Amino acid sequence: MDKRILITGAGGFLGHNLLKQFTRAGGFEVFGAYLTGKPDAEAYGGRQAPVLFQNDLADFSGTAALLRDISPDAIIHAAAMTGVEDCERDREKAGTINCLSAGPFIEYSNKTGAALVFTSTDLVFSGDKGNYTEKDETGPLNHYARTKLACEKLISSGCRNHYILRVALLYGRGNGKKGSFLKWMEDTLKSGKKLTLFTDQYRTPLLADDAAEMILRLIKILPAKRLFHFGGAQRLSRHQFGVEFCSVFGYNTEQLEPRKMEELPGFLPRPRDCSLDISSTVRILGIRPHTCREGLGLLRFSSRQGENDDR
Repeated sequence: MDKRILITGAGGFLGHNLLKQFTRAGGFEVFGAYLTGKPDAEAYGGRQAPVLFQNDLADFSGTAALLRDISPDAIIHAAAMTGVEDCERDREKAGTINCLSAGPFIEYSNKTGAALVFTSTDLVFSGDKGNYTEKDETGPLNHYARTKLACEKLISSGCRNHYILRVALLYGRGNGKKGSFLKWMEDTLKSGKKLTLFTDQYRTPLLADDAAEMILRLIKILPAKRLFHFGGAQRLSRHQFGVEFCSVFGYNTEQLEPRKMEELPGFLPRPRDCSLDISSTVRILGIRPHTCREGLGLLRFSSRQGENDDR
């Protein structure tokens, strides 16, 4: 019997890639919950199109009713209020969406035994040292990261069958409605404008297809380990990523404008180096993510084939 999977945030960037991965994998009955940007279910191919529901995470009773109707065997909670500035402007809403909304999922998981997979962020770290392992101390610098860390603690202390994934900066193709920062970069470069990228902020960029494949693998094996770091194979600054992007996609690197975070007035604090050590994840899941150049090369090829193209 196919396993029933519920993916929250199905209208978002990661949600799109998860819908694509699970519908094409086979062996799953896929359900997606979205607030805005309804996906086109028929676009995902596979043996069976995903079933989609509109759901407001702030409506806890509505979420509980959705869970009763679907009765999923596993939940991938990928929905979030992700804008750092938006979270600072409306802290109460950010706390509700990014943390408290996990309540119905925790309750359902404890009642049924369903696995609850929560996608957190690499921004839970202060950025003082980089190459963070799962055992390193956290220290979020902004409200968005604080809400995600609060949800980590809520789930780890209250849910018996949980998995927490600290996901690095994602890049890839979206559903044409919501993409990653890759689309913003590409649109800026295509217009001939200068593209400002930080030289002093380091991440481990992860191809969204790799992230979805890693989550699929996790759902299949349900390992004993509960906390994972999901990042790419390389530690890169935003500017270094931009150089790689220009090289693969054929843009002029002279359009890149290197800047330091402190040079932008009013820029909310971000960690300088929240690169992730993914050695434990690679060992347990048996999947090694692509390097930046490899990942961008795959996206370049898929663009030429007309697949998953935001443009």
